[in-house]
Amino acid sequence: MGFEEITSKIESYREHLKQKTTLIEVIDYGAGKPEEKRTKEQMEAGVCVEVPLCELAKIGVKREKAEVIFEIFKSLLPQKILELGTCLGFSSSYMASFAPNAQIWSIEGSPNVAQIAKENHQHFALKNIEVLVGRFDLMLPNLLEKIKPIDFAFIDGHHNKEATIAYYKQILPFVVGGVLCYLMILLGVAECKRLGGRFWNPIATQKRKSLERLGRWGHYGYKIFRLKKTIFGHKRRNRNCNFKCSGE
Repeated sequence: MGFEEITSKIESYREHLKQKTTLIEVIDYGAGKPEEKRTKEQMEAGVCVEVPLCELAKIGVKREKAEVIFEIFKSLLPQKILELGTCLGFSSSYMASFAPNAQIWSIEGSPNVAQIAKENHQHFALKNIEVLVGRFDLMLPNLLEKIKPIDFAFIDGHHNKEATIAYYKQILPFVVGGVLCYLMILLGVAECKRLGGRFWNPIATQKRKSLERLGRWGHYGYKIFRLKKTIFGHKRRNRNCNFKCSGE
């Protein structure tokens, strides 16, 4: 199935769900809206909120960013993919469709949202995605050991600067396939414009010698990194994994 067919199928179903006003009880371990100013303790405990299904359906990778992932996967040929932040499963559906021979592990904090994601995966007849329910920081240690080495890690959840940097540092040693991709909509467009590139400075500094920055996507803090060194003794499957992202 080609890119256009995949996109049409996924986006058509997204539009269908965007018509649904059913309230979903969500346990949110993330940063929430900027005005909430959640504390670390609140995020660890989780905040219970009711969100209309139509609003949840708006979240996740859409056509433009899906095209970037599609191009990356053509070069990277990932076999093991990790996603933090399943939501309704649209991003993982794109990745599973682009890499049908890969296995995807996706972590979602809210049980109700995870259940809808599983149903959406079934709707798309995708059998290569495993949705795990729990807080990222509690789930990652055992999961990383279980599935290493990882070819591609996609982080789009818990939109908090300190937490994301911590996940980055935790995941990095387990990635050998080449690319770590971040799609961070931290605090909305206005706040991301204000933050500029400062969000990523700690990451760039931490692994300057082992990472090559390949791209950035506008004001959303989207970054792609390619590992230049092998980890755990594994070599990249495709030494010519090169990709340039628009918006650089």
